[in-house]
Amino acid sequence: MQGNSRTNMVVKNIAIGLSGQMLMKILAFVSRTIFIQMLGVVYLGVNGLFTNILSILSLAELGIGTAIVYSLYEPLAKKNESLVESLVALYSKAYFIIGSIIFVLGLMVAPFIDLFIRDQPNIQDLTLIYLLYLISTTSSYFFAYKRALFTADQKNYVNLIYDNIFGVITVFIQMGVLLTTGNFVLYLVIKIVFTLIANIMISFKADKAYPYIKNKTKMPIPKIKVREIKKNVYSMFMMSIGTVVVNGTDNLVISSFIGLVWVGLYSNYIMIVAVLEALITQIFNPITASVGNLVSLESKEKSLEVFNKINYLNFVIYSVVCINLFIFLNPFISLWIGQEYILSTPIVLVFVLNIYLMGMRRTLSVYTRALGLFYHFRYIAFMDAGINLVVSLLLVTRLGIIGVLLGTTTATILTYLFYEPHILFKHYFKETILIYIRKYCYYFLITALSGFLLYNVTLQLGISNWIELFLNLIVANIFMAFLLVVFSIKAAEFNYFRAMIFRILGSKYSLRKL
Repeated sequence: MQGNSRTNMVVKNIAIGLSGQMLMKILAFVSRTIFIQMLGVVYLGVNGLFTNILSILSLAELGIGTAIVYSLYEPLAKKNESLVESLVALYSKAYFIIGSIIFVLGLMVAPFIDLFIRDQPNIQDLTLIYLLYLISTTSSYFFAYKRALFTADQKNYVNLIYDNIFGVITVFIQMGVLLTTGNFVLYLVIKIVFTLIANIMISFKADKAYPYIKNKTKMPIPKIKVREIKKNVYSMFMMSIGTVVVNGTDNLVISSFIGLVWVGLYSNYIMIVAVLEALITQIFNPITASVGNLVSLESKEKSLEVFNKINYLNFVIYSVVCINLFIFLNPFISLWIGQEYILSTPIVLVFVLNIYLMGMRRTLSVYTRALGLFYHFRYIAFMDAGINLVVSLLLVTRLGIIGVLLGTTTATILTYLFYEPHILFKHYFKETILIYIRKYCYYFLITALSGFLLYNVTLQLGISNWIELFLNLIVANIFMAFLLVVFSIKAAEFNYFRAMIFRILGSKYSLRKL
């Protein structure tokens, strides 16, 4: 019964998340097209640069968000309301302090914004624009602990419903503002206002769903739990440094050494990938919460079985996504906004390789977060960050953007590629890592071979208009599905998902007959 409940919650969260995100991302493309037409590529560069600066400042968050969700899995699963209310009270105070610190740090950075821009653009109110980005980033911290309750309780769909409703409203009003006034400042103010409204609504919903969190008398948190929280927060802070340097400094390096216009060009690729990552996240976030519930209540053997299934699903998703990106990313951008906005094929290849390497870590990340194994990664994150930054700085003047991307590739391969599964299999599954490595290598070879074949086929066919792009997309994905079936036909994980699909289709057919 518990397993069925977890599955049902996963399906519900995924269904609501995917449907909402698909609508939001379609609107995002329309909005981005209007943005480029009305404001130009320089403002895209400003958006990418300020987002990266604030992601670095967000290190002050100390990774406490992940620690919140992890610490709430068990008490929520076991209905320990007194511990939940005590943890929520602790985190509400922590997030108030953290949000305030990030805001103050952001204000201190404001006078030095020009230092991060090599080619000084003619943009009015640049400091005001930065401050609006700062307000947008920090305001959500004061409501984050309420959101964490729904996430940890496998009810993230509540957050998604409000985010999607107000997100749609925001995009429509923003598009109207750009078309009528072209005012970027007003564009940002609208986002801040409706994000705040969504957070307030989620806060009210949390108070209603978990009324006991408003109790003024809180039970002391057990000392062992406090030690665990401190340990996890410390570890997540160390890990956050690596994540921020790897993901958050690329635009800073590009802007400082190459130019803000290149940040704008690169940001279009980032936006498209962000659309896909947002959709994929709607699949893996519910899975993470359910795995948190699973490892609290089930055996390691059952957990390993589930891991292999999730890992296969992870492979299928990122194999399909990355092959499609490599083949169709440049043709899509060329048709969407023009040939002058595309990057070279070698740059796209390394860009997509990084997406694959990072994406294939998702299953490991699900279990690392669900099990609270953060402490083991506190030093590897520094190595990851250091290698990425050094290689990027060494290569950027010689190779340009591709040099920055190779910094990420090198860091990932030398650090997380084998260390992360080693920790999980050694400290939790108590199994040899060779099982995982063999599957990883096999999955990579399938992806590389399929991508090579399909790229050369589509290259011969050519893409010069939207109809050809659409037809090539359909043919390529049919062929890709065929290859995945051929290579996976004997795998237990493939047969599990095939049986699940047939079961779902069968139940729908039965309902239709009734």
